[in-house]
Amino acid sequence: MRVTLAGKELDKAGLLLDFKDLREVMKHVIDRLDHQMINDIAPFTQLNPSAENLAKYFYDETNGRLKSVTSGRANTMPAAASSPVTRIITVITLRPSCQARSLPSLGV
Repeated sequence: MRVTLAGKELDKAGLLLDFKDLREVMKHVIDRLDHQMINDIAPFTQLNPSAENLAKYFYDETNGRLKSVTSGRANTMPAAASSPVTRIITVITLRPSCQARSLPSLGV
């Protein structure tokens, strides 16, 4: 799974989002679907669990929690794409370890 985060500013520690906080944001969604029959879990009882629908589900569930954790300072990339961003973080993997790539100021 790849999660791309964007925001206008970093926190006092110089982070867009601490991995610990991202793990907490993602835990709810991952635990709900991990090792489960996805067709038996709403909304996939009515919705085809295609890669596109799963991606939208992860985005919707994650973005709401992320906005709460960061007081709106960071968003998953699709929501942030319409507003100017100064920092983008792409989390390559969440398990077994976290890796990230950071892009500095985009000048937009």
